Amino acid sequence: MLIPADTPYPIRTSKRVMDIIFSLTFLVVSSPIWMLLLVVTAIDFLLRPADRGPLFYHEPRISRGRLFTILKFRTVKQPLIKARRESPEGLKTVKLLERDNQNLTWTGRWLRDFYLDELPQLLNILRGDMSFIGPRPWPEEDWHAQRRQGYNTKGVIPCGLTGLVQCCKGKNLDSTKLDLEYIEAYRTKSPLGLLLFDLSILYRSVRTMLEGKGI
Repeated sequence: MLIPADTPYPIRTSKRVMDIIFSLTFLVVSSPIWMLLLVVTAIDFLLRPADRGPLFYHEPRISRGRLFTILKFRTVKQPLIKARRESPEGLKTVKLLERDNQNLTWTGRWLRDFYLDELPQLLNILRGDMSFIGPRPWPEEDWHAQRRQGYNTKGVIPCGLTGLVQCCKGKNLDSTKLDLEYIEAYRTKSPLGLLLFDLSILYRSVRTMLEGKGI
């Protein structure tokens, strides 16, 4: 199944309502975690000068064919991020840096392993940049590369905090095929059917997160 380029599907109203309700609920429920992270990070910065820097990290990503700024808690040491940004090839994403524990702050190691660095994306969801469930948003360069291959999984529906790829982590499945499977569900399922499908993905994603498998 090929997704034609530049043909975004209409926003599903029921899905957007779910995103608003869930993002507000999770922001309230996770507020103690935010406070704990602030305290632990402050202690980390006090004891480990090499870890100091901005609490948040942001980078441009594509969702439904539109560029937006994704938010994360910073996990990588700030000098490494700055050095990569100033290098000739630039810095598309911190994911490559995150693969080496030596590049991470002390708090960043467990933030990454339990996906807590993604918590600020609740704000992205609330303001409509992305959705709870969908293909993960990519840097613009990677999106253009995928379109040249005949696919457009990041350009037709809102990208998500999690999705089929994330809840199937470690099963060595084709990520493009999984994204296309979700796009087809987004396009064809009834509002109730899509809600139930999203809830099943969210449940499976939480189980994966609690396993602490990391990136």
